[in-house]
Amino acid sequence: MSTFTPILSNSPLNSNVGFNNSWLEIDNDTSRYLCAQAVYDLNSSNYSTTSEPTISNLTSNTNALLLSSNPSRTLLFLQNIGTSPIFIKYGLSASITSGGYNFVVAGGSRSNDGTGEKVSDSSYNGPVSIVVGSGGGSVVFWEA
Repeated sequence: MSTFTPILSNSPLNSNVGFNNSWLEIDNDTSRYLCAQAVYDLNSSNYSTTSEPTISNLTSNTNALLLSSNPSRTLLFLQNIGTSPIFIKYGLSASITSGGYNFVVAGGSRSNDGTGEKVSDSSYNGPVSIVVGSGGGSVVFWEA
């Protein structure tokens, strides 16, 4: 269970944070509709990503290297923003055949609807390859 501390304000409490008027629904077990306002941080020293979020549009049945090996990687994140399942391999040359992937990341109900499965890993720093089945797909990813 998550605990949220509400901060009610109509202006940023920190001059480095700006509101973008985007609201995000929060999954919860309270049977109530909860949402939060998205903010963006203008001070890059407040985060340590080594790569900007990248959107990759994938061609059906074509293997792609998503991330190269990075010994300094402390976190990798990806989300399927398409509707087709995406097959992920920790290593090179992902494929849809048995043994050609480590796990499958489910797609959303609609493209870019935010409901596609997410993966976050703080222990793997090797190469990550990816392949999507028929219909193609999209994934957003980054590493820190």
